[in-house]
Amino acid sequence: MKRRLFQRIYVLLRTHPSFSGWLAFDTLSTIGSLMTNLAVYGTLERVQAGSTWFTLAYLSSTTPGVLAAFGARYYRAKFTIAQALLLANVLSSVALLITWLGYHEGNLALLLSSNLILSLLGGATSAHLALYFKRQFQSDEISLFTALDTTVFAIQSLFGTLLAVVLFALISVNMMILIDALTFILQGIALWYLTHRFASDFAATPAPSTQRLVFKALSAQQKQVLFMGPALALFGCAFLSLGPALVSAQHFASMQFGLAFTPVLVFTLCRTLGQLLGPVIAHYLPMQRLTQSFWMTPTTLVVFCSCYYIIAELSNLTAILVLVIAAHIVSNILSMLAFDGRLRFFDETQAPLVASLSHSFNMGVGTISALMISALVGIVSFQAAFAGLLILSVLLAGIWMIGFTRFKTVKPRA
Repeated sequence: MKRRLFQRIYVLLRTHPSFSGWLAFDTLSTIGSLMTNLAVYGTLERVQAGSTWFTLAYLSSTTPGVLAAFGARYYRAKFTIAQALLLANVLSSVALLITWLGYHEGNLALLLSSNLILSLLGGATSAHLALYFKRQFQSDEISLFTALDTTVFAIQSLFGTLLAVVLFALISVNMMILIDALTFILQGIALWYLTHRFASDFAATPAPSTQRLVFKALSAQQKQVLFMGPALALFGCAFLSLGPALVSAQHFASMQFGLAFTPVLVFTLCRTLGQLLGPVIAHYLPMQRLTQSFWMTPTTLVVFCSCYYIIAELSNLTAILVLVIAAHIVSNILSMLAFDGRLRFFDETQAPLVASLSHSFNMGVGTISALMISALVGIVSFQAAFAGLLILSVLLAGIWMIGFTRFKTVKPRA
């Protein structure tokens, strides 16, 4: 009989102490960054910045990461895991200082620097973190680690956003940035300790740029894993960018939930709750078998798009919130399968390269998708745009099934 999920997670964390330490302080730092992010958007709203600045705020958190991940093959072999993480911590602190200066000088471009630099560092370190995870966890631990990683990310987002909203209503932006700075300092001290106490865990270096992925040499499962992330990003980023705007346009503004909890924020929190529930439900699913399945991805995408299409047709906020939770339970399970597959079906030399490519393509496809759907909504209604995405998901599902059925019958080339 399987042990309970939390018992298994406890054993996993005890077995990998360096990962436990890294996870704890990464959580602290992420919550701090969410506070600064809310402060930035709150400041843009307070000074009544134009839509161009809000678009730039979104792009600054995605596009730099695409470029950094795509160019990672030129520099990833120059740094060990420890060096990359410590350097990223220092540069993150510099970004925060520039953000503070931007707030005090009233310079919106400087204010957005934190998002921009954090995005760059996320793309630049994706290969190093993938290698660290690959070296840490055995094949029989990957599914549990994937569930843990996704759950922690959702908790970080949910708790961080809640805390940021409460503090934004109670303290100054200066104090929020100072709290974020303290989290970076604590994370830096912890990283220095962990990389010395568990030096062998952080000593590896990703493969040099000579390593290449030959698409024709990949198995059908490996090809599917490479396409899972971009397929989800194509629809996920479109709905992530337009979901709050849809709720705002539905005239729920008269409904208040206390403090700064507006309908749009509650919608965002329910979205995060769905991401949190996804790993809990996935624990009871045969993850390895689903990762190998060629029908799981297209089915999930159609269900995800169907939920948002129905959301666009509804005028009841409660029903909308229930559906957004369901939509992100489904999408988060697919995200877990993609992450699980990258660790399970690629070896230690391939995993960092695959992580860089995935980060680059996912963010690139997501950014283009969000911009295109935002432009489309300026021409047609939300309902028409979401119907178009649903139709596209059905077409993609058919192409996916036909294409991967063919890949399955073709043997990889050596």
